[in-house]
Formats: sequence, C-alpha cells, structure tokens
Amino acid sequence: MKTTITSLRPRAGAWRRLAAVVFGAAAGAALIAAPAPAASASTPSALYVALGDSYTSGYGLPTQLTSPAIIAGCGQSSSNYPKLVAAHYGIAVDDRSCAGATTAAFTNWQGANPPQTSALGPNTVLVTIGMGGNDVGSSIITTSCLQAGAANHSCQTSQLNNLINTSLANLAAHLPGDIANIRALAPNAAIVYVGYLTGLPSLSTWTATGCSSNLPYYPGDIAWLNNFGQRLNNTIRTAAQSQGAIFVDALNMSAGHDPCRPVGTRWNEGIHPAAPATATFHPNLAGHSAYASMIISALGG
Repeated sequence: MKTTITSLRPRAGAWRRLAAVVFGAAAGAALIAAPAPAASASTPSALYVALGDSYTSGYGLPTQLTSPAIIAGCGQSSSNYPKLVAAHYGIAVDDRSCAGATTAAFTNWQGANPPQTSALGPNTVLVTIGMGGNDVGSSIITTSCLQAGAANHSCQTSQLNNLINTSLANLAAHLPGDIANIRALAPNAAIVYVGYLTGLPSLSTWTATGCSSNLPYYPGDIAWLNNFGQRLNNTIRTAAQSQGAIFVDALNMSAGHDPCRPVGTRWNEGIHPAAPATATFHPNLAGHSAYASMIISALGG
C-alpha cells in the first residue's frame, strides 16, 4: 500500500521511542507520556525542525505550499518526508527546506527566506537535514553530462573533475562545523542527516532496461557519475558521524529504485517524470515515503 500522510498515523509508543532516542530510555519514559502540544510553523523552538534543499522540500510534488511566508518560493510539498515523519510522531514540523538551498542557508538568508537554523531552539527534539548537493554543483554536473550525452561524448572534462574535487573538499571542511552549530542551537535534539537517493543504476542495468531515454547520458559516464554520488554520500556520512548525528544512507538503501525502474518501483525521477511528479531528477511521492520510513526506522520506529 502506498504510504501517505493519512496512512502514516502515529503508532502506539512512537513518541515515547523518539523521546528515548533523545533523552535516553529511562529519562524519555519519565519525561514524555504523551505528545506535547503542536508548535506553530513560526515557533523558533518547534519540536521537530526540518532543514534541507529541494530533495527535502518535495519540489514538483503536490500540493505545493505558498504559506507561511517564510517558505514561499521554496517548492515545498504537503506530502514531503518531513510532513510524513511529523504525522507519524503526531507532532508539528517547522519545515524550512527550500529548493536551491546550499549549506550557507543554514545561517544565511536565502533570498526572502530566513536562515533555516533560526527555527531551532532548546525545545527542539528532532532535526532532520538533507543538504549538500547544491554545494557540490550537482545540477551543473547533471546538465553538463546530459548535454554531452546528447552529443554522444563524455562529460568527464578536467573542468568538471576540478569542480567535483574542490567542492567536495570544501564541503568536507565545513560540514562538521555546520552540524556542530546545529547541535549547539538545538542541544536536546536527535539530529538525523539524510543522504540522497540513488539517481543511477549500474551501467549493465542502464543498458538492460533501455534507460537511455529517461537518463540520456553517455554510457561511459555512468560509472563516473555513480562514483560522484558515492563520494558525496561518503562526505556527508563522515561529517554527520563525526558530530554524533544519525546518518541515513539513502543512496545505498535506494538501490533498485533508480529512475530506470517502472513507475511504482522507482523513487527518483529522470528526464521524463511520471505524474503527479513534475520535477526532473527529484524524488517522487514513493521516494518521500521511503525517506520517511528510513528516518523513522533510524529513530527506532
């Protein structure tokens, strides 16, 4: 059965298990007997705060939200994984995820949108983070490789290799400090850093499934692009674990659900997204449901 907000009802004990993750089993049981009152979307110390980019916001998925004003233009969906996780635990979420965000948006304004970490406070008990892809030029790499594929040649230029190497090194250098700052702002929170879903299968699967129409890359670039995805995943994993955050390895957990798979099996879209998804190279509704399940499982259910 497809997971939706209405089907992800809070299970008995779900809130208690979240409290146990944050405060320890004994303290959590004593402190939390029932869900606390829901916080409003503008409350700086909401119980659950979601930080992220378009992979988190649900860009291109129904229903796109235009309020509150602090998330206007962010491409947030009412069906994104922060909403699903919040529904499971029976709490409100202050979802600050925004399309186009880099890690600079943690502490800086992104156009008219305030710093994402401004939502954090001592009452926050859960923070989920999905960020980093825009820091390393993922969209530039994707566009360049699609253009190269259309011309039937490789995108593995020295310029793109330099971009990848430099940007990954920069991300590795500052991301641990970013996470440490998040922990300082929300000292009582469990922090869950979520990796990116797989966007490509192996070359053999890409060939066998006839996927060149949905992922029209040059065949010789498939392994190179997969290697880039693994390097980004490892960079985020290392930073998260160095700061004691829970890392959700969505890249490897989503194997077999890439855009070459049939509708209903794939969690990520390619160049021809299937309705109701409208965004290329972004998670679909099944992908957000999978993300929510991964996070809930990582927190103990």
